[in-house]
Amino acid sequence: VAVVLPRAVVGLDASPTPGTASAALAALSLRSLRGRWRLGASPEDGAEHPGHNVTVDDRGRVLGEGGSQEPDWDLVQDQNGTIFSHERRSGGWALDRTRSSVDVLVWRRKGQAEEIWYRERYD
Repeated sequence: VAVVLPRAVVGLDASPTPGTASAALAALSLRSLRGRWRLGASPEDGAEHPGHNVTVDDRGRVLGEGGSQEPDWDLVQDQNGTIFSHERRSGGWALDRTRSSVDVLVWRRKGQAEEIWYRERYD
Protein backbone atom coordinates (compact mmCIF):
# COMPACT_ATOMS: atom_id res chain seq x y z
CA VAL A 1 0.00 0.00 0.00
CA ALA A 2 1.38 3.38 -0.98
CA VAL A 3 -0.03 6.60 0.40
CA VAL A 4 0.16 9.58 -1.92
CA LEU A 5 1.50 12.74 -0.30
CA PRO A 6 1.64 15.84 -2.53
CA ARG A 7 4.51 18.21 -1.80
CA ALA A 8 2.20 21.19 -1.24
CA VAL A 9 0.58 19.52 1.77
CA VAL A 10 3.84 18.83 3.57
CA GLY A 11 5.17 22.30 2.90
CA LEU A 12 7.83 21.43 0.34
CA ASP A 13 6.11 23.50 -2.30
CA ALA A 14 4.07 26.19 -0.56
CA SER A 15 3.56 28.29 -3.68
CA PRO A 16 2.26 26.21 -6.58
CA THR A 17 3.03 27.26 -10.11
CA PRO A 18 0.36 29.36 -11.84
CA GLY A 19 -2.54 27.27 -13.04
CA THR A 20 -1.72 24.28 -10.85
CA ALA A 21 -4.26 25.09 -8.15
CA SER A 22 -7.05 25.78 -10.63
CA ALA A 23 -6.31 22.56 -12.51
CA ALA A 24 -6.42 20.61 -9.24
CA LEU A 25 -9.72 22.25 -8.31
CA ALA A 26 -11.21 21.45 -11.67
CA ALA A 27 -10.21 17.81 -11.20
CA LEU A 28 -12.02 17.50 -7.86
CA SER A 29 -15.26 15.61 -8.37
CA LEU A 30 -17.03 12.82 -6.55
CA ARG A 31 -15.86 10.37 -9.21
CA SER A 32 -12.22 11.54 -8.87
CA LEU A 33 -12.34 10.85 -5.11
CA ARG A 34 -13.34 7.22 -5.54
CA GLY A 35 -11.02 4.91 -3.63
CA ARG A 36 -9.63 4.13 -0.20
CA TRP A 37 -8.61 6.95 2.16
CA ARG A 38 -6.67 7.09 5.42
CA LEU A 39 -8.20 9.69 7.75
CA GLY A 40 -6.33 11.69 10.36
CA ALA A 41 -2.95 9.98 10.07
CA SER A 42 -0.13 11.00 7.82
CA PRO A 43 2.15 8.42 6.21
CA GLU A 44 4.91 9.56 8.56
CA ASP A 45 2.87 8.32 11.56
CA GLY A 46 3.57 4.74 10.52
CA ALA A 47 1.99 1.63 12.01
CA GLU A 48 1.65 3.05 15.53
CA HIS A 49 -1.05 5.47 14.37
CA PRO A 50 -2.63 3.92 11.27
CA GLY A 51 -5.64 6.25 11.27
CA HIS A 52 -9.15 5.30 10.27
CA ASN A 53 -9.75 4.03 6.74
CA VAL A 54 -12.82 4.63 4.59
CA THR A 55 -13.73 3.86 1.01
CA VAL A 56 -15.47 6.43 -1.18
CA ASP A 57 -17.47 5.17 -4.17
CA ASP A 58 -17.95 7.13 -7.41
CA ARG A 59 -21.21 8.67 -6.12
CA GLY A 60 -19.53 9.93 -2.93
CA ARG A 61 -20.93 7.25 -0.62
CA VAL A 62 -18.55 6.62 2.29
CA LEU A 63 -18.05 3.09 3.57
CA GLY A 64 -16.26 2.52 6.86
CA GLU A 65 -14.00 -0.33 7.90
CA GLY A 66 -15.53 -3.67 6.96
CA GLY A 67 -17.88 -2.05 4.45
CA SER A 68 -20.24 -0.50 7.00
CA GLN A 69 -22.14 2.46 5.57
CA GLU A 70 -21.43 5.91 6.98
CA PRO A 71 -24.33 7.91 5.43
CA ASP A 72 -23.71 11.06 7.51
CA TRP A 73 -20.21 11.21 6.02
CA ASP A 74 -21.28 10.71 2.40
CA LEU A 75 -19.74 13.33 0.14
CA VAL A 76 -21.94 15.64 -1.92
CA GLN A 77 -21.00 18.04 -4.70
CA ASP A 78 -23.20 21.10 -5.15
CA GLN A 79 -23.78 23.07 -8.37
CA ASN A 80 -20.82 25.34 -7.55
CA GLY A 81 -18.47 22.34 -7.45
CA THR A 82 -18.08 22.49 -3.67
CA ILE A 83 -17.61 19.05 -2.13
CA PHE A 84 -18.80 18.47 1.42
CA SER A 85 -20.48 15.99 3.74
CA HIS A 86 -23.58 17.03 5.67
CA GLU A 87 -22.04 15.77 8.93
CA ARG A 88 -18.82 17.70 8.43
CA ARG A 89 -20.60 20.87 7.29
CA SER A 90 -22.99 20.86 10.26
CA GLY A 91 -19.95 20.54 12.54
CA GLY A 92 -18.35 23.61 10.98
CA TRP A 93 -15.85 21.70 8.82
CA ALA A 94 -15.16 22.78 5.24
CA LEU A 95 -12.98 21.30 2.54
CA ASP A 96 -10.02 23.60 1.85
CA ARG A 97 -10.26 23.65 -1.93
CA THR A 98 -6.97 25.52 -2.37
CA ARG A 99 -4.95 22.81 -0.58
CA SER A 100 -6.95 19.71 -1.53
CA SER A 101 -6.38 17.49 -4.54
CA VAL A 102 -7.58 14.15 -5.84
CA ASP A 103 -4.97 12.54 -3.55
CA VAL A 104 -5.28 14.62 -0.37
CA LEU A 105 -8.35 16.23 1.18
CA VAL A 106 -7.69 18.98 3.72
CA TRP A 107 -10.63 19.68 6.06
CA ARG A 108 -10.58 22.87 8.16
CA ARG A 109 -12.65 24.11 11.07
CA LYS A 110 -12.17 27.41 12.86
CA GLY A 111 -10.23 26.94 16.10
CA GLN A 112 -9.33 23.30 15.31
CA ALA A 113 -6.35 21.55 13.82
CA GLU A 114 -6.95 20.59 10.21
CA GLU A 115 -7.78 17.00 9.36
CA ILE A 116 -6.24 15.45 6.31
CA TRP A 117 -7.46 12.46 4.32
CA TYR A 118 -4.70 10.68 2.37
CA ARG A 119 -5.53 8.51 -0.62
CA GLU A 120 -4.16 4.98 -0.43
CA ARG A 121 -2.90 3.43 -3.65
CA TYR A 122 -2.27 -0.23 -4.29
CA ASP A 123 0.54 -0.85 -6.73
